[in-house]
Amino acid sequence: MALNRADFITRTPADNMLFMLLNDDQDFIGLDVFPYKPVDAQQKKKYQTDTGHLKPVDDVGDSKAAPRKVEYDVFSSNITTSLYKLGADVDPRDEAIFDVPVSQVRQLQMRNIASRLRLAHELRVASMVTTSGNYPTALTSALTTGTNRWIDAGGDFEADSNTARKAIKNQCGKLPNAVAMSLTTFDQLRTSPLFRDRVKFTNSFLDFEAVKKTVAVALNVEHIFIGGAKYDSANDGATANVGDVWGSGYVLFFYYNPSPALYDVSFGHTWIRKNLYTYEALDPKRGSADGRITEIEGGWEYDYGPGFVADSSHTTLFGAGYLFRNVTA
Repeated sequence: MALNRADFITRTPADNMLFMLLNDDQDFIGLDVFPYKPVDAQQKKKYQTDTGHLKPVDDVGDSKAAPRKVEYDVFSSNITTSLYKLGADVDPRDEAIFDVPVSQVRQLQMRNIASRLRLAHELRVASMVTTSGNYPTALTSALTTGTNRWIDAGGDFEADSNTARKAIKNQCGKLPNAVAMSLTTFDQLRTSPLFRDRVKFTNSFLDFEAVKKTVAVALNVEHIFIGGAKYDSANDGATANVGDVWGSGYVLFFYYNPSPALYDVSFGHTWIRKNLYTYEALDPKRGSADGRITEIEGGWEYDYGPGFVADSSHTTLFGAGYLFRNVTA
């Protein structure tokens, strides 16, 4: 009887090979749409003036008369940072007996924690930005399926860009210089007949970065942020349900100012009191002959939301951005 060679072969791991499904850093755009802004206390106030500066005033006066006085109104809204953190265990026994590709438990868990913290922030920012109720009615609109979406024959993204420019300028005094959208929306746009007709006499379709630049030029902005992050919304153990963090069909026009000076306008911010940190501690009650279990923790403390708001009565509504819905699907 011939021997079955397979019965005498033990599978050994391929050293230095472990495939991890994680979002790449460039897939996250939450800190582009809501740029990092440090604060030194958990509770802060941010101040803003209203449209009083835009009101014309009669400035004609006689040399012997007192000048007409002008006033300005200032209002404030609050920032309150919250702590967001995750933890994991590192068992030195696991590191001693696991196959080489998965034996770097500490490194894997640190990467796991950092990725999940970034994903949670991205989901929070995307949810806030793509919720129409977070904008004044003048700063959001939904396109009509089969009529004027940017993938429909009647669509006109350049005219819609002008609509957004006018509305944002009227609200905050600035023109939008950036757009943000999901990778799915971007791909639907660049393959639409409307966009292809717009670029058919260029070489933009040959290079992804060139396509991005062409879309930015077509939308009359300087910056374009493409959110490629994915998340699985299924419960543990259920069939995966992977979708876009930034959804499909949303395009945000906004005034991008990552580090505004005093008196400057910005769309939104992530106000960070404490940067991303890591901490390790030995568990005195758990372990083995290989050593004590190490508890690792990672986190950061921040608040997130509008920078320039609609007005003193609507301090939670964005005032420096315009959200289009149902742009592609």
